[in-house]
Amino acid sequence: MIYSLGNAYYMTYTMLKDPSSFGIKNIEKACCGKGWPNAEKACFINYNPNMCLKRKEFLFWDMYHPTEYASRLATFALFNENSSFVTSINFSQLAQASPIKLVLL
Repeated sequence: MIYSLGNAYYMTYTMLKDPSSFGIKNIEKACCGKGWPNAEKACFINYNPNMCLKRKEFLFWDMYHPTEYASRLATFALFNENSSFVTSINFSQLAQASPIKLVLL
């Protein structure tokens, strides 16, 4: 069995601890939502949500999800890096080591 584990909790913790090193400026509010801190109500059109203008500066999109930018950072870390976020091998190495090969005809 070949496996890889990604630690989403530790990735989020690291971004919360030092957001500027990731280019993130706002870790306290959601980019899209309603109420305090833009996360009491979902980013749903019927709630007439507040929308941020600079999505790349936010860690959270809504009350539950990261922004696309934060998700891209996580994907890069899991797929390409040998870091404390992924063990025993990164996802790229896992895909290359997989005994199942996809054949396109």
